[in-house]
Amino acid sequence: MPELKHYTAPATGLRQLQELLPDAYSLQGCPGHRLQRRWLDSFDLRLEQAGLRCQLQQEGGVSELLLISREDGKVLAASSVAGPPLLARDLPEGPLRDLLEPLLEVRALLEQADLETRVTPARICDRRGKTVARIQLETPFGEGLPSFLTLTPLRGYRKQARRIDRRLRRAEGVEVLAGELLDTLLQWRGYCLYRPPAGLSGVVLEPEMAANEALARLLLGLLAVMKANEAGILADLDSEFLHDFRVSLRRSRSLLGQVRGVFEERDLNRFGRELAWLAGATSDKRDFDVFLLQFDQRASLIGRGDRPALEPLRRYLEQQRTLAQGRLRRTLESRRYARFRQAWREWLEQQAAQPARPPTALESFSENTWRVYRKVLREGGAIDDSSPVEALHELRKSCKKLRYLMEAGRSLYPPKRIRRAIAELKLLQDTLGAITDLDVQRSLLLRWEQVLAKRGIPEETIAAIEALRGVLGRQERKARKRFARTFERFSERANRKRYRRLFRS
Repeated sequence: MPELKHYTAPATGLRQLQELLPDAYSLQGCPGHRLQRRWLDSFDLRLEQAGLRCQLQQEGGVSELLLISREDGKVLAASSVAGPPLLARDLPEGPLRDLLEPLLEVRALLEQADLETRVTPARICDRRGKTVARIQLETPFGEGLPSFLTLTPLRGYRKQARRIDRRLRRAEGVEVLAGELLDTLLQWRGYCLYRPPAGLSGVVLEPEMAANEALARLLLGLLAVMKANEAGILADLDSEFLHDFRVSLRRSRSLLGQVRGVFEERDLNRFGRELAWLAGATSDKRDFDVFLLQFDQRASLIGRGDRPALEPLRRYLEQQRTLAQGRLRRTLESRRYARFRQAWREWLEQQAAQPARPPTALESFSENTWRVYRKVLREGGAIDDSSPVEALHELRKSCKKLRYLMEAGRSLYPPKRIRRAIAELKLLQDTLGAITDLDVQRSLLLRWEQVLAKRGIPEETIAAIEALRGVLGRQERKARKRFARTFERFSERANRKRYRRLFRS
């Protein structure tokens, strides 16, 4: 793949451009045209964080998607496309899709910036008339931005391209635009890419900070994440917008309920009711999202010949997902939600500005985290092979509350110690998640099977759903066998000592 190089352009036409090149090369002009560039990335800028840029180029009715190294401008993969793809799985099979899918997963590609230019292209030919590179003079439309050159080496002529590059670098008035073009474009325009709110990680607490201020700041950070994801939820761009919204919602409910002795009880009840209402109003859509995302993987668990019989279930879930999206939209556009969000923000801002009062952030988080940790030990220690699955669900909820407290207050504790404590908890959560998620999906399948049976779906579909429920049941029992070993590790003496040093010293 070529390495695209960009330069400032003192030339205004091919004649001036010819004077910048070595004597051994000549220019052969081509018809001019318009070029539309759009830079795409996920909402959370996953490609940017990986040092990549995804650029959609549209010219003359042809669209091409390029994946470019931000560092050196090298094109890593490219593919012709019909238009802007929403998800990586929408791309044709090939190297570009193979590179993008692991990075983006289920996140949509969204436009981050665009640039339209008038292009004067030319072929750079050697004395034998062979084309060794392509160069184009580009003039942006309507923004007062400077013109620039784009040099594209051709395969087999890298030596010649390097010679041309060296000559351009020495030419008067020419400067190399380092890296990928978007960096220069953002600099010219004087702005940067939008970055979503950081949530809890963007709030640094001090040990002596008042607990009311600390908790209010954390909750304001979570509210900012929820607000930032609203537009993506309403447009149904990808499932992660709702997922991130709900994670921040759960964290808010947990912090409000678990950090005791900080806020007035009547305020906790007032906002707790609204947060619970919002959690219930957003759950159906998420259930359908999760199952549909995993549908093909789940279907692969039953016999190949039985898989087509699950298609009526897929169609039903897609229909129900559409209905759930409509209900979700009405919730987020409702007066109740607007009033709640405004009142919640104003109240949190008031709490953050209140005079300092006991306890401190360190005292409050340590006391409450230790209390929830002890609850996890009690609940987990009471579970054996005969315990109902509901006990594991309750333990998972307690583990989530513990995790949310630890992550919210992690800046109060030594980084290595708190990171290790969270890692040990995550191992337990992973095991519990495998058990309870399988149980939930089996229950949902039973409910959907009963609905579809009343609608008169074919017997083979009922049989396929039953077969899938059976496979998930066996996986659940297998996962449950791992619980005792995982909980034993979490509750061992060394880990108890680790938690005690963090939260009781």
